[in-house]
Amino acid sequence: MRKTILFLGLTLLTATAVSALADVTTPTPFVIDARFGVPGQAYGGTRRVLAFQADPRTCNPFVAEESTSRDIIAFFLEALTARNNVTFEIVPLLAESIEKIDDLTFVYHLRRGLVWSDGTQFNADDVILSYLIHSDPQYDSFEKDGFDIDGAPIIYEKFPTADDPEGLYTIVQRLPVPVASPEETASFTIVPRSVFGPLVAQGSEAVRSVWTVADCTDVLFGGQLVGIGAYLMKEIRPGESYTLARNPNSFYVDADGNQLPYLDQITVTITADQSANLAGFLAGEADTFGPRNADEVAQVQDAIDQGRLDGAVYPAATTTQTSQFVIFNFNRFDYLGELFRTTLFRRAMSHLTDRETMVETCLGGLGQAAFGPITPALTTFYNPDVPRFEFNPEEANRLLDMIGLSQRGPNGFRMNAQGQEIGFVVSPNSGNLVRECTSQIFAEDVTNEGHLNVSSVPINFNTLVEQLTGVADDGSRSFDAIVIGLGGGSTITPISTNVYRVDGGLHAWNQNREDLNGGLPQPQVFAWELQLDDIQSRQDQEQDLARRVELVRQAQVIFAEQMPFVPFVWSALNFARLNTIANTQDLLPDPINFFSGLLGAYGGYQIALVNP
Repeated sequence: MRKTILFLGLTLLTATAVSALADVTTPTPFVIDARFGVPGQAYGGTRRVLAFQADPRTCNPFVAEESTSRDIIAFFLEALTARNNVTFEIVPLLAESIEKIDDLTFVYHLRRGLVWSDGTQFNADDVILSYLIHSDPQYDSFEKDGFDIDGAPIIYEKFPTADDPEGLYTIVQRLPVPVASPEETASFTIVPRSVFGPLVAQGSEAVRSVWTVADCTDVLFGGQLVGIGAYLMKEIRPGESYTLARNPNSFYVDADGNQLPYLDQITVTITADQSANLAGFLAGEADTFGPRNADEVAQVQDAIDQGRLDGAVYPAATTTQTSQFVIFNFNRFDYLGELFRTTLFRRAMSHLTDRETMVETCLGGLGQAAFGPITPALTTFYNPDVPRFEFNPEEANRLLDMIGLSQRGPNGFRMNAQGQEIGFVVSPNSGNLVRECTSQIFAEDVTNEGHLNVSSVPINFNTLVEQLTGVADDGSRSFDAIVIGLGGGSTITPISTNVYRVDGGLHAWNQNREDLNGGLPQPQVFAWELQLDDIQSRQDQEQDLARRVELVRQAQVIFAEQMPFVPFVWSALNFARLNTIANTQDLLPDPINFFSGLLGAYGGYQIALVNP
């Protein structure tokens, strides 16, 4: 539910939008401080982005589960609050201010004068409708996990006041228990009542069936989307590109009151793999680029040194907040599922993970071995002292023998007591060359050193997400093992709540669904999973930072011991840009958290072109 924000700006209403307003005529802007972007940049131009496999599956926030969809939605829809990904602070967004009544009651005063792209005025009815859809199980919203605390609901209601007698611009949040960050719980995606209000009366299927990729163009450009963010979807060509255009009613402004964004458009060209991104950047077809490894950094630097590219590159600026790992499917009802649910098996897999080779081969040395769920980039919470089950084939083989896989078949691979050869498929998303590389190294070492018949088979990212999230009627899922990443984190919640919670949407190793058991016994919820669930609940409610840090570090130890997923590597963050672009973090006179988010806080709404 937490939304990583972009830097905010003002809304200058068009004559059409103004006429749609009732008694509110002056929009309340969000001002991006000069620390995050020098004000007064030139307007115009198109920022060019190359992104591999960036096709969204949907533009519907209740359906979207994967980053390719949610990243696009974040441009045109907003939340009451959001995270500044430079300072990690939670700030009011569609809310103008937040008032604490007591530890359980918070009042959100909404920005006035904001309009949706269909001309409808934004108000509390949009917030309440969005809350009701997200929190109602029948709609199965991806963000549903953020609306209760240990089963007790968080309530949002209109809150009439003397200067807002109908409660159109005032929302009260009622918590069942105190939490560490009430503001962060309010970061759910807000949708327009003009679109979704009539659909609610028709049922959940009507709500979930709109805003498909085929509909993913804003009403201002002849489509069906209705947005309120800094950018609106102008055009989408599935498999090729999509274009975001400046919202003429954007409520973001720079420190001098100039409406943001400065850019006319952002065009994202979808590429087949990460190598195509490098080739495009070297050809001057993109304004920014994130080199994957030392070889790509060297190629960019060489092009700059030889005058073929006018720009700058920053290798290993910091460690990313994203962990790369392999996750095993607990929801199989066969001998493989039994193995995957066995901690000693997963520990053996860790002992067969040659992380140092992965760092050198896949990242060119620009990264480090990972053994826990939180990266060193989150310095406050990172626990460097978690148990480390490092590359040790001898110990891995001892563990595999111990759990009953000591027999060998005619091909030399291990068998269980029933004579079944043990093997599985591990799948990274195709085109992500780092994940393809780490997956191949893992598969080869498990095969050659652990004597299991393992192959690495890359698959399309959207297919991978469908396998990861798709639960059949009998409660099973169709994959063996998947190599994927998990990002995010803040000074409040270093790991998203729905990862550790046993009923969480990102509790991806074990999607235990009692409602889908099909008469079959479900994989048990293990005691260590309940421990993580309990720690997550206590951490969410703990208001003292020192105690919260202690809880998070305890969780990292449990995680490292039990390995619900086996960590691979943490990549270094490498950043390159052309000198066509202005106001990136490296160009600011006094940058904060220099390279966080690559382009700056709130997604880079302060970015401009030098010569638009």
